[in-house]
Amino acid sequence: FTITISNLNYSSIYYFGLRVFDGQNYSSLATTSPYQTAILSTIASNFPANLEIKNNGRKIARASNGNFYAVYSRANKIYLAKSVDQGINWTETDATPEEELEQINPSIAIDSQNNLHLVWQGKVATPTPYQIRYRKYNGNSFSEILTLTNDSEWGQEIPGIAVDSQDNVHLIWVNNQV
Repeated sequence: FTITISNLNYSSIYYFGLRVFDGQNYSSLATTSPYQTAILSTIASNFPANLEIKNNGRKIARASNGNFYAVYSRANKIYLAKSVDQGINWTETDATPEEELEQINPSIAIDSQNNLHLVWQGKVATPTPYQIRYRKYNGNSFSEILTLTNDSEWGQEIPGIAVDSQDNVHLIWVNNQV
């Protein structure tokens, strides 16, 4: 889901909270603020506990068939969870199993063909700064991981992703001098 707020006062700081009900249980209240992490406990049955959610972009997408997908990081890996029963039960897939270095701050978008587009910041070597990484999921398999940036002096961080009505993928991120 996406929360849209109009008429923001840019001299103020805004905090957001999230609590999920799966028909039987409420999750703990997770709050976040700009550049901060919220840790969620149980969201729904079979949903992984203690995942990290940063305030950098969309984390949940809904396919045209009603399936829900959630992207998150845990233990320096990117995970994709899928629910085929409106969020009651979830199955988890490691979206970065071959990566050994830190991969964090994912964001997700879905196109008109129900392809998922994942973007995140990740290390490709040590001690290099973060780079922007991308991977597509067609519902059955992942594409290879693409490293979209290559800057040894500036960290590329906190990515966001969107897909327009023509299925063009758009990315944004922060270029942060290290």
